[in-house]
Amino acid sequence: MNSILQCIFATELLMGYFLSGDFTTELNLKSPMKGQLANSFTSVVEEALKPSSPSTSRCLNPSRFKRQIDNWAPQFAGYNQQDAQEFLRFMLDGLHEDLNRVTVRPRFTYKDIDVDKLSDVDKARFSWHRYHASNCSFVFDLFGGQLQSTVTCHSCSHPSTTFDTFWDLSLPIPKTSNGSDAAPVSKCTLTDCLLEFAAKEVLGELYRCDNCKSRVTASKRLQIYKCPEVLVLHLKRFTYSRYSRDKIETSVKFPLKRLSLESIMTQTPGHDQIVYYDLFGISNHMGGLGGGHYIAHTKNWDTGLWYEKNDGIVTQVDEGRIESLGRSSYVLFFQKSRQQ
Repeated sequence: MNSILQCIFATELLMGYFLSGDFTTELNLKSPMKGQLANSFTSVVEEALKPSSPSTSRCLNPSRFKRQIDNWAPQFAGYNQQDAQEFLRFMLDGLHEDLNRVTVRPRFTYKDIDVDKLSDVDKARFSWHRYHASNCSFVFDLFGGQLQSTVTCHSCSHPSTTFDTFWDLSLPIPKTSNGSDAAPVSKCTLTDCLLEFAAKEVLGELYRCDNCKSRVTASKRLQIYKCPEVLVLHLKRFTYSRYSRDKIETSVKFPLKRLSLESIMTQTPGHDQIVYYDLFGISNHMGGLGGGHYIAHTKNWDTGLWYEKNDGIVTQVDEGRIESLGRSSYVLFFQKSRQQ
C-alpha cells in the first residue's frame, strides 16, 4: 500500500483536486462507501503533503484510510503483502465511485446489432459516451483511456472492431524462443513491452465471423485510440501456474521523459495524435517472491528532484539511480508532457 500511495501523492493534478477542496462538491453519497473512502483519503493527502522544514522528519499513519480500504475491498484486510497493482486498481475504483458525478445510472435501450453497424469512428465515440454516462469522475478524467480491439478473420480477412475504456495497461515482457521452450528476455525496453502488448495474437478458440458466417481461426490486436492524462503501466513480472509462482527479473529500460505511444496507436480516424509522457513515479518490487518488498521512487513536481521512499526512510536520489531500476520496476506512472 505504501509504495502506491507515494506514487499517488506524486500525481500533481489529482493532489490539486483533493487539496483545493473541489472534491467536496462531487462527493457521491449514494456510492457503496457513501463518500467515506474519499474523505479518509483526503485526510491522508493533507497529512502527507503538509509543509515541513527540511530538518523535520515524520511518518504517516494511514490507519483510518486502511480501514476504509478494508471495508471497500476486504481482500486487503490485514497486513500481509498484497499485489501493488491490484491495490491501485481497487483504490482508484473506490475513489471513482465515491466521486462519481452520476448518481442515477441511465438505462440504455440500444441493441448490440445496431452498434455493430456503426463506423469505427462512431463506435469509438458511442463506446466512450456510453461509459462516461455511468462513470464520470475526476479520477476517471485523469486515468481513463480507450483501447481499440480488432479481431480479424483468417478466412475472409474481415475485421471486427470494438472499443473499451482502460485505467491502466498490463504489459507482457517479451520472450525468446529456444526450441520448444520460451523464456523471458534478459533485457528489453519499455517500448518492446508496449509492442508485445499490441502484437497480433491468434485466438485460442474458434471465432464466429459475422461476415463469412463461419467458426474460424482469427487473430486479435489491441491498440490505443484515446490516451489518458495519467498513464499507468504495469509490467507483468509475476507468473503463476498450478504448481509454482515465479518472478520475471528482466531488466526493462524506460525513459524518464518523452515516452511515445506512437508504436501502438491505432490509425482509425479520430484517434489521439502523438502524445509524449514524462515519468513521475515507480512502484518497485525488490527481492524475490518469498521475501520481496515494495518501495517507491517519486519525482517532486515543484523541484523536479527524485526521492526513494522506503517505508519510513526517504532519500534523495539522482536520475542515474532511477534509470538503474530496470529489474525491479513494477508499476510506472507517467503524465502527459507539458512540452508536446
